[in-house]
Amino acid sequence: MSSFLDILVERALAEARAKGSVDDLPGTGKPIDPATLARSAYDDLYARALSESGAVHPVAEMQQRINEAQARLTQVTDPEVQRAVRKEIAGLQTRQAVEMEQLRRYT
Repeated sequence: MSSFLDILVERALAEARAKGSVDDLPGTGKPIDPATLARSAYDDLYARALSESGAVHPVAEMQQRINEAQARLTQVTDPEVQRAVRKEIAGLQTRQAVEMEQLRRYT
């Protein structure tokens, strides 16, 4: 059974096809790179749109920011700055956990 969102998306795509709005999109007719899909939990269209647009999913973006903050933490010697960076990392990890929970719930 299709969800309400699936029905809305299908209607929007059908409307766009009827208007010819999607006839000349970049990548039309090209195969989707399986490597991008194997690492993705999203459907083919979403994974392709993400990879072609250069967009990053919020979970991956949070992980990048966590990695950057952890790298900064290894270079800091001042205890106050270390505490601030640890607090930043904890906040990023919390936001990432929220994004992951939303992804789990709604996909």
